[in-house]
Amino acid sequence: MVALSAPIEYEGTTFYSNDELRSIKIPKLIINSEFDGGANDTRKMSEILSNPKEVLFYAGDAHGTELFSNEGEAFVTKLKHFIASVFEN
Repeated sequence: MVALSAPIEYEGTTFYSNDELRSIKIPKLIINSEFDGGANDTRKMSEILSNPKEVLFYAGDAHGTELFSNEGEAFVTKLKHFIASVFEN
């Protein structure tokens, strides 16, 4: 599972309960930027999600797919490595 700037809650709607997040057993890569509006939700997810997981923060305030253009090839390479690692296991 890869999540880019994924909120837990937005404008009063909860997308994922703590129990739902804890129940995800597959490998997880959670990505956001340090100052994105949902960065605190990413931090909370990183505490709730079980292993295997990886949490990655980039500098700045890019949101979601903006990370592709802001972080360029390094971002794409990270995604490719994560996907490859999932299929190696």
